[in-house]
Amino acid sequence: MAKKTKKSIDIEIKESKADIISKLVLFASLGVALSLLVGAVFPALYAVSSSELSELSWHSSAVDPWETGALAVPLITINAIIFGIGFLAYKKSETILKLITKIQSFEVSKRVTIIAIIILLSIYIASAAPELAVQEQWNDFENVQKTAELWSLENTKRFDIHVRHFLLSLSITLFDNIRIIPFIASISLLVLTFFITKKITNKRLPGIISMIVLMQSNIFLTYDTTATYTNFWISFYLLSLYLVYKKWHFSALSFLVSIPTKTLIFVFFPMSLFFIFRASISRRQKMYTLISYSILIGIILGVISILNVNLTFGQIDFFGKNFLPSFSSLASQLRFDGFIAIFILPLIVGLFLVSKRGLLAADSISILISGSIMVLPLLVTFTSMTNQPYRLIPLIVFFAIGTGMLFSKIKTNSEL
Repeated sequence: MAKKTKKSIDIEIKESKADIISKLVLFASLGVALSLLVGAVFPALYAVSSSELSELSWHSSAVDPWETGALAVPLITINAIIFGIGFLAYKKSETILKLITKIQSFEVSKRVTIIAIIILLSIYIASAAPELAVQEQWNDFENVQKTAELWSLENTKRFDIHVRHFLLSLSITLFDNIRIIPFIASISLLVLTFFITKKITNKRLPGIISMIVLMQSNIFLTYDTTATYTNFWISFYLLSLYLVYKKWHFSALSFLVSIPTKTLIFVFFPMSLFFIFRASISRRQKMYTLISYSILIGIILGVISILNVNLTFGQIDFFGKNFLPSFSSLASQLRFDGFIAIFILPLIVGLFLVSKRGLLAADSISILISGSIMVLPLLVTFTSMTNQPYRLIPLIVFFAIGTGMLFSKIKTNSEL
């Protein structure tokens, strides 16, 4: 038997560590996803168990905690079918394995990709553009428009307002329409979704698929042209992740710019660090990128402390009774994006299998998916803020990227 070299032993140790991390990510992500799905299958369960109703003897007759929701039947049925097919593939059913391999091996040419992107963007722009001529009906719109029209660096101490309202003000100045630049940001988000998926997988087809998944989202299409709830924050944040691969020097800067569009991005900082840690880049590049992020965050916190800037997180307190019911609320908000609720569990398992093949960035996307869900229950638990559907845009974006990654067939020698 051949004696193992030091290099082969080091590789085995790295692979073992990667496998442990992937399993921890799987269990954590499954826990979050199952919490969401329980809220989808039994909409009243969390509310009954966490509210004052649980203390009343008559609550069981007034509210049935086990009454199933509209998504229950399709969710359970489709998941049973998918995992059944997965079990057959695990048992090495030749027909299923050949089909999966054929799908994952399929790729499109650069020319076809360009044509496909042009067609997709043309369809999207043509269908969404008429909304730009319609007055927004959101309750906060008048206040947003007034603030944008009077915007200046001196007229507010709110930390999350400057970049967002500067861009809205610029939209009014250049186009005489406050919704144009938010619409451009949504177009950019679609393009970024393609490029980051392509960069991670080194394939063009997964990028196209991720664009299609994002384009079909009801929540994305609801907020894509609004000036009240813009996509600036997630666009800048996604750009920061893409730059980890392309131009790491500017990644932290893009993350920095995303913060004055919405301070909620602060919560994504640990997920960004994990994304860098699992990225298929050199160890030195990871180190430099992590250092640049740490320096910028230190500067931001220092400026906030010195200038006593208002972070606008609402009242900081502990509202424990809001935690579990918030999962039911999220499931309810996803009722028009049932595709996500139904397929999130198979996607997380699929991303684990992709990471097992060596594409460690799959773990990062799984964390970003589950993290995008967990941010919202934590928000209503520790602040006085309420959950709003537009805050689900990051979940939809990372779900789209994750879906595209399932169509990759790559083996890499990524560093830990």
